[in-house]
Amino acid sequence: MLAIRTAEPTDREGIDKITEEFSDHGYSHASSYFDHALISQKILVAVDGDRIVGYLTHHIIWGNTPYIELLRVTVHFQRKGVGLKLLSELEEMLKAAKYGVLISSSERTNDVGNHFHKKSGFAPIGELDMIYGKEVFYKKELI
Repeated sequence: MLAIRTAEPTDREGIDKITEEFSDHGYSHASSYFDHALISQKILVAVDGDRIVGYLTHHIIWGNTPYIELLRVTVHFQRKGVGLKLLSELEEMLKAAKYGVLISSSERTNDVGNHFHKKSGFAPIGELDMIYGKEVFYKKELI
């Protein structure tokens, strides 16, 4: 049975394993990034039994706008609704905290990520030239 919850320090090994799956792009996030997300309780995990199968990191930018930084699901659990469940849990948390909008982004070349955003009700709001190419930004109304 899949459970979604706020990550705990003991989840770090499972988070790191998933991060390794995605590190073939030639860059990855510093260990301190995940330390901070854990301490600030800004990372949700999807747990199947005792195994971390996905995670979502988020932060509040500009002091008032929730932003999804990373959404990753281990390859064997992709296309099974795990990402949607992580997103849904975040949305419920944000609504309870009275946030009205959620921002996210994906590299323009990430067809899977861009499809996920559109399927999940996000609307594209613009693009920026970033270090690794164009980044498409999305917005979703929560109210």
